[in-house]
Amino acid sequence: GYFPGWEARLDQPLDEAGARLWSSLSGQEITAEEYLYWAAYSADYLVSYFFGSADALDWSDGTVDEFVRANALDAVSLYRQAQAYAGELGIALTDEERAAMDADIQETVDTLGSEEQYARRLQQSAISPEGFRAMLERFYLYSALLDRVYGPEGSQPVTEADLEDYI
Repeated sequence: GYFPGWEARLDQPLDEAGARLWSSLSGQEITAEEYLYWAAYSADYLVSYFFGSADALDWSDGTVDEFVRANALDAVSLYRQAQAYAGELGIALTDEERAAMDADIQETVDTLGSEEQYARRLQQSAISPEGFRAMLERFYLYSALLDRVYGPEGSQPVTEADLEDYI
């Protein structure tokens, strides 16, 4: 594999949906495909943002490997915690938000040119269509959570004074 130590984690048994379990976070099972998607995303970020030069960053506090692993875990944690918190607050995606998500997927298919190209892109990203859809739902749920709690009509709207205190 690309990263030392990951092979053992990927040898875990398959869950009922056929996804390899990697770990759990606050009782939520995290699949290898979800974690590896974010690891790949983190690595792509490094390559594109720093033009492929590891020397562009100060690595005195760690290594590229540690950055990628930590960044992937942070992303998984953020969206999973948001999902759990939204559930506690009774926040779910609306029909309109689900329709927007479907439209985003269709726009990606159209941009890539075909369902086959879309499937190929997901495969290159090491994620199944079902896994990607679940992740996209978490993105949308995170946005909905922020809007319904901190947005202008939310239960705890952010005020100008809040912004000034933050800045």
